[in-house]
Amino acid sequence: MADFYNNIEVEYSSSSPRKAYRVSIPNLKIKIKDRPGEFEALDISVSGVAFSLKENDNQGLETDQDVEISLIIRQKVFLKELQGKLVKVTDTFAACEFGDIPLKQEALLDKLVLEIQKRMIELKRKKKEQNNSDEKE
Repeated sequence: MADFYNNIEVEYSSSSPRKAYRVSIPNLKIKIKDRPGEFEALDISVSGVAFSLKENDNQGLETDQDVEISLIIRQKVFLKELQGKLVKVTDTFAACEFGDIPLKQEALLDKLVLEIQKRMIELKRKKKEQNNSDEKE
């Protein structure tokens, strides 16, 4: 089966510099190994995560720094030991690009992002239906 996927070539061009679709997930936190506390995730994709920094949170964090992170949803570890590199660090947020992550972790990230996308589509559909029914009244 792996040979099947390795032989598929897909070309995709986008006007966005992003490598993958990003979603915001309520209550998603980031834990960086060997750092105190957790950070609130701003958005996530299969290729990386952006998270907020409060005052002095960025001390010791530098662009191009390798990190190991865990993703925590509702105080439960969803994925741990994700290898990444900080690609941007500012006073208010940081962006981490995932490295070569194992296939199982990548599949879990894909599923997480896809489930959130499906929920967003469903919410938009319901809102549109509600707006249409309000207009008819």
